[in-house]
Amino acid sequence: MANINLYRVSVPDGGYSKVDWIECEGYYGPTQYLQNALRSIDFQAQNNSVSASSAATIAVLGYCNDDCTGCYLIGETTTTSTTIPPVNFTLTPTCEGTGINGTGKITINGFSGGNGTYSSIAIGASAGAALSATPISLGGASTYSFTGVFNGTWFIILRDSSGAYTTKSTSVSCTNTTTTTSTTSTSTTTSTTSTTSTTTAAINCNFSGGTAVVVYPTTSTSTSTTTTTEAPTTTTTTQAPTTTTTTEAPTTTTTTSTTTTAGPGGSFTVMNTASSGQIVDVNTTGGFYFYFFTSGAFPINTGQQADAGGASITNGPIYVELSGVSTTQCMTLTINSIEIETLYVGSSGTYTFSNVTFTSSDVVVIEYGTTSCL
Repeated sequence: MANINLYRVSVPDGGYSKVDWIECEGYYGPTQYLQNALRSIDFQAQNNSVSASSAATIAVLGYCNDDCTGCYLIGETTTTSTTIPPVNFTLTPTCEGTGINGTGKITINGFSGGNGTYSSIAIGASAGAALSATPISLGGASTYSFTGVFNGTWFIILRDSSGAYTTKSTSVSCTNTTTTTSTTSTSTTTSTTSTTSTTTAAINCNFSGGTAVVVYPTTSTSTSTTTTTEAPTTTTTTQAPTTTTTTEAPTTTTTTSTTTTAGPGGSFTVMNTASSGQIVDVNTTGGFYFYFFTSGAFPINTGQQADAGGASITNGPIYVELSGVSTTQCMTLTINSIEIETLYVGSSGTYTFSNVTFTSSDVVVIEYGTTSCL
């Protein structure tokens, strides 16, 4: 028979969600709708059968008897005097290689609590993204490492075999580096100065649910060479009369122009110009990210924006999760300055732009806070 847990599903003030699950006995429970009047419910359900929107928080409060005769809370002493502590673990962020952005490593170990058997792990840029990401099987391992992680705050979720889990976060910060080589040589009659500067931008890597997208760096090379030849001076003197002749050689200057190889065009911007609320997350089917941030991060508050590159999607949805909405707003998607779709925003929740298509060479803007929904 399936494992049975005691669950609690809740939404924040202003949020809403539909909740479904499979009862202990094996049939579907009655659908519940959470909103301000009813923001939290507790119930028994089969392990991993609970579904709710991204605005909701799903927590395991305890474990239940397989014969549906009762439950006990995590940390509560059972009739056999066994205490079940919550799942726990340790996060250690480090940098590898040259330590530039995109070379971060997060090591997870020190597993404890729960039922003692740890089944899977997942990572995301938010707690909701980690919860919805495809779990990675541990196969009995007691440690795991995520590599190639770029700078920012990351959320890790560890589950035991009964479905109980805990989510923790840590920050990765690997410093960019710039290498400059300068060579100068001189001689008595000819002076040559050559300076070569090479700047390598950081590799940006977007990691979500076990998938990494790498955008290679832009490289700019500038070379400037100046050669100056000093003119010899010749003086001839003849007595009565005296003749002085001076010959000056020309000065030759050679300059090599600068050549810059530019990166790919296009951009993706998410901005908040609304009077209330914040943008919590932007993703597509399965909670995956179709872009990587180059500046800014979630949550995006009023007056802020985040810029990204590498954005590309084909006939797919874009999900925008909002929280803290207290006044009516509008949200608009534009591609190359052409308005594609505008959504009416009346409360916190997840809103969808449907059947969207663009490539990484397009200029795409999602603005929450536009003044008109027409």
